[in-house]
Formats: sequence, structure tokens, C-alpha cells
Amino acid sequence: MKWAQLIIALFGISLVAGMAFPSAAAFQGNIHRFNLSHTDAKEDLKNELWGMHGNFRIKAHTLLVDKGNGMIGMLEKYHFNTTRLNQAMEEYEALGPELQQALDEKDKNALHIVNTKLKDAWIGFFRALRTLVRAEYPG
Repeated sequence: MKWAQLIIALFGISLVAGMAFPSAAAFQGNIHRFNLSHTDAKEDLKNELWGMHGNFRIKAHTLLVDKGNGMIGMLEKYHFNTTRLNQAMEEYEALGPELQQALDEKDKNALHIVNTKLKDAWIGFFRALRTLVRAEYPG
């Protein structure tokens, strides 16, 4: 009886190992089947990730522009003087093409510089917003 249990256990282990190990090596087999080198696959993956990152960053920039313009519109509706807010938003919006260029060129250093400028411009917008609201509602 023990031999039968041992054979069943070995069969189960070999079945699990047979499913796990070939699937781990399947990616390498597919590369060779499609005549791609490992370097080409890594470059394709890198390009795709950069593209996804770029799309996300542009959408996030657009979303923040819409959010800022929505705040400005709401304040204008209640007759606030939004001149400084409009200037701050124009500074932020003007960085959009620079962001797009850094993403298109896949230039990490330029992207870091643009990110710093975007952050500073967005902080400037919120400081102007805070100053405007505090001027109307002191306390």
C-alpha cells in the first residue's frame, strides 16, 4: 500500500513540476519562435511602458488644467477677482508642450525638470487661490 501512495505522490509532484517549469520557460521559447532577440523584446517593452507613462502624464496634466479652470470659473461666478489665478493657470498650462516633448524624447532629465516646474506652478496656483479666498473671508 505504501508503494502505491509513493507512486501517486511522485506522479503528483511530477505533474505539478511539469506544469510549473515549462510555463516559466515558455516566454523564452516564444521569443525564439517569433525570431525576436531578448534585446528587441526588452526594447519593445520599454517603449510600451514609456508610452503608457506618457499617456498617463498628459491625461493627469489635462485633468489638473480642467480642475483649475473649473475652480476659476466657480470663483468668477461669485464675482471674485481671478486675475492672479488666471496667470498662474496659464503658467501651468504653458508647460504642457514641454512635458509632451520630454515624454516624446524619453528624456528622463528633461522630464525631471518639467516635473519640478509643473509642481512649482501648481503650488503657485494654490497659493494664489488661498490668498484670494483669505482676502475675501479673513479669519
